Amino acid sequence: MRIADDDILSVAMSLFAEKGYASVSTKEIAQKAGITEMTLFRKFHTKRELLIRIISTQRRNEIWIDPTKYADPGECFKDYIRAILDATESEKEISRIILTSPEVLDRDILEIARKRLDSLQENIGSFIMRLMMQSDGPAYSKAECERLAFHIFAQLIGFYYLDNVAGVAAPPGMSWEALREDFAERLRRVLFGV
Repeated sequence: MRIADDDILSVAMSLFAEKGYASVSTKEIAQKAGITEMTLFRKFHTKRELLIRIISTQRRNEIWIDPTKYADPGECFKDYIRAILDATESEKEISRIILTSPEVLDRDILEIARKRLDSLQENIGSFIMRLMMQSDGPAYSKAECERLAFHIFAQLIGFYYLDNVAGVAAPPGMSWEALREDFAERLRRVLFGV
């Protein structure tokens, strides 16, 4: 039975996310994938190559919301923030590997991870700029939109890390979902008024 490279990558990604990169052996990956270790090495020469392929081939869902379909730019913005959170959630395993396995973060892997994160931040800045141009709200310069995107991006990464990696509980009487919704609503008010 032939097993696809994507299936092996999926098994490795799950194991790395669950146990940490250093704790997972190539033998364990091969057994869980239902192949021999020799077959694993024919497809992927090293465990590090597996990790690089996981991080570089898994693409973040393109986040696109059409602002022209919304009468209220603030609601469009809230839906966009929700879409970013959903996209981050779909990459939970990759994010967990990157955030919890500092021993693997050499220059090449850091560069791949940085490009992924830069792409998300640029996406946020571009969306804010596009939305501002279509609204009657305050006009922000490109530089202001980029700074705002960085702040939003940092907050979203913080929510994700505290909830999904560090396992920090939400404040009493709140859920992480409610906190993210509150964040989106407060941003909407700041950017587009009440």
